[in-house]
Amino acid sequence: MGNYSVVVDTTNWSWCNGELQVQGGVLSPVQMNIYQRVLGEQLGDLAIPEPAILSSLDSPWHLHQWLQIPAGNSLDLFRRPNTDLQTQWAGPAWVRYFADHPNSGSVLIQTPDASLGWTSKDQLACDATGPTADPWAHYLRPLAHRTRAPQVESPCNCPRMQANEVLACYARSWLGRSYGWGANSERRIDCSGFTQRVMLHCCGLLLPKNSADQQALGKHLGPDEMRAGDLVFVVGRSEGLRHVAMVVEAPNDPTSLNVVHASMSKSAVVEERLDVFLARHEFKAARRLLHWPEER
Repeated sequence: MGNYSVVVDTTNWSWCNGELQVQGGVLSPVQMNIYQRVLGEQLGDLAIPEPAILSSLDSPWHLHQWLQIPAGNSLDLFRRPNTDLQTQWAGPAWVRYFADHPNSGSVLIQTPDASLGWTSKDQLACDATGPTADPWAHYLRPLAHRTRAPQVESPCNCPRMQANEVLACYARSWLGRSYGWGANSERRIDCSGFTQRVMLHCCGLLLPKNSADQQALGKHLGPDEMRAGDLVFVVGRSEGLRHVAMVVEAPNDPTSLNVVHASMSKSAVVEERLDVFLARHEFKAARRLLHWPEER
């Protein structure tokens, strides 16, 4: 439903003591709304329970079927089979499996960053024994409207001054890497893939892949409140496309700020002064996702 021409429905509806109950779930809120509307028309004022939304990160893990990305493999994800690349996931992981495409050999899956799309079944270990506990429970995820500390084992679980150096050093290690729409690999990357990679490597924080979803998280900041480690969201004045960049301290001058970002217009990951970057774009938002040990 919605963007996906497939219905996924694992619901089991039953009556118990005069109440309608449901177990299982549906893929999207659109499908849930259809159940609510149709059953509401049939049952009048009776309360209609809500099935689980299987594409939500909050859905219980045991409601899902799981497939594994083998070590050494990366996953290409498409909005529809045989169309343009939507995103990529690098490295081993468990993914949620929803459906097979009848003609293309593709499967509808969801990666740990909540990206939902189609991928070739050949990229997955379909015969792997399923997990015995929630395989996504270890991921640290950003919060809405507030910050959180880096993962304990991460390189940035240290005082902010030291963490700024770690973030900037890793972000700059990507300079010159090629830009690719939807890409998220060592060879090519897009703007939101870059910020996702930096935060996950340095802080253990797994951001969603989509820049609009990233913008919905963290503490809201004004354009004059940014500091190193924040994300800044803009729209290009000529193309009108949403864009995200990582704020870092300028080399040898911690009082000045730069941004590192995967630039479509320059076809590469680049670094430039924050004020120059903002002058070329329309500012939309800035978000602080992290706080450091001395700020707790």
